[in-house]
Amino acid sequence: MAFVIDLFHQVVYEYDRHTVVADFTDQWPQYNVYDPKGRWIGCTNSVCEASWKANCRQIIKHTPL
Repeated sequence: MAFVIDLFHQVVYEYDRHTVVADFTDQWPQYNVYDPKGRWIGCTNSVCEASWKANCRQIIKHTPL
């Protein structure tokens, strides 16, 4: 995997074999999306859970593999 999991970087969502890692090092969390091979494919900093999950699904669906 290309991403790091520690106290400030946690896996918060998995969808269609993709992984979303929340980065809590800033004032607002940033949600990074990784493909099944561990490559970064996009991110969002939406605040509410429904918004960032929807944004992550859009990133996953619109990224060529």
